[in-house]
Amino acid sequence: MAARPLWFAASMVWAGDADGTVGSAVHTTADTVRADLQCIDMRPGFRRLSSVHIMAVQDRSYGHDGLLAFSDAAIQVDPSATELAEIAIATADSTRAVLNTEPLVALLSFSTKGSARHKQVNKVVEALRYIRQRAPELNVDGELQADAALALSVGQSKAPGSTVAGRANTLIFPDLNSANIGYKLVERLGHGALLAVLFQGLAKPANIVSRGCSAEDVYTTALITAVQAESARAT
Repeated sequence: MAARPLWFAASMVWAGDADGTVGSAVHTTADTVRADLQCIDMRPGFRRLSSVHIMAVQDRSYGHDGLLAFSDAAIQVDPSATELAEIAIATADSTRAVLNTEPLVALLSFSTKGSARHKQVNKVVEALRYIRQRAPELNVDGELQADAALALSVGQSKAPGSTVAGRANTLIFPDLNSANIGYKLVERLGHGALLAVLFQGLAKPANIVSRGCSAEDVYTTALITAVQAESARAT
């Protein structure tokens, strides 16, 4: 079959003959996801696959020296509160492993700390409650508007006392719609760079590149995959 190399690579990871895999350069994301899910186990405590986009922006005062994690812009279309919490916890792990910094996790919304009322806001608030139950050590806050999450002066005004507002390096969007739009606006209007798209929730690293990727894109993603594998061995 056309996607045979994907299954072979994922099987090598499952068998321990490889530490990770990078796919999709000549295959669809759907085919890559299918192979990875069939061959590689989920991490203990995780039920669903998600993704994180590692972004670099020119203004290095944002995120971790201009680096940020955006999630989930590729897999989960409309996650529930519990699913959003799982995405946030997985993305925090990715930030720690790939950006080599402590994650400051912002649950994004069109509301900040009750400034608006809607069922979509309630989902984010509920997700925060689940995260604090499951990962109480995680530095996370929400619901936060994007400016409150990223700009220190705005964060101090809209969410005084928050240890995340104005300092976030890990942005959790409420759905795929907003996440996908958000990262592409950062790319096109903000002249940001997408460094890698990583899968989350699997027991071993399995990541993707786009079918329009360059050799440098494959190289960068492979390096990040190796960093993930090394980080997993160290924990």
